[in-house]
Amino acid sequence: MLLLSLLLSLSPPPSAHATLGEGEASIENVRRAFGATRQAVVGRTARRNSAVNFKMHELRARPIGGRAGRASGITLREYVNADGKVFAVSWQGFRTPNLQEILGGYAPEAARLESTPSTVKERAARSRYMESKSLIEARNGHPRGLRGRYLSVSLAPKGVTLDDIQ
Repeated sequence: MLLLSLLLSLSPPPSAHATLGEGEASIENVRRAFGATRQAVVGRTARRNSAVNFKMHELRARPIGGRAGRASGITLREYVNADGKVFAVSWQGFRTPNLQEILGGYAPEAARLESTPSTVKERAARSRYMESKSLIEARNGHPRGLRGRYLSVSLAPKGVTLDDIQ
């Protein structure tokens, strides 16, 4: 039993989350499967246009090995449009989550953006902004304080910008 506890405490935390572009129902499935706690489901409005409404779900991954105080360090926020689709995802924490799982079909586009120097704009120290016709990405941080935001251009409600995604 002690060996099992030790192995669980050393194993990485679960990394699957609802995927950008999927339906809102996938958020609850992932929450149950990985023992994440739902902190909030909040109705939000865009900063520049109060007529634009969307929902934000906030999930926090369960502690590593089930022990309090050893949090995986990731908070995930998923933004859902009126059609029930996840149009944006943001995360913050001690490490970068599995972006393939978070971004789904948008992952190849994000990888292309990051590998093409002309698309990467350094906004400040440790801050990067990348944009294509289908995806807007911003990442920043320092060790143990990382953050990423992703917005699907085609699924975002009109008037919502990356500034509305926190």
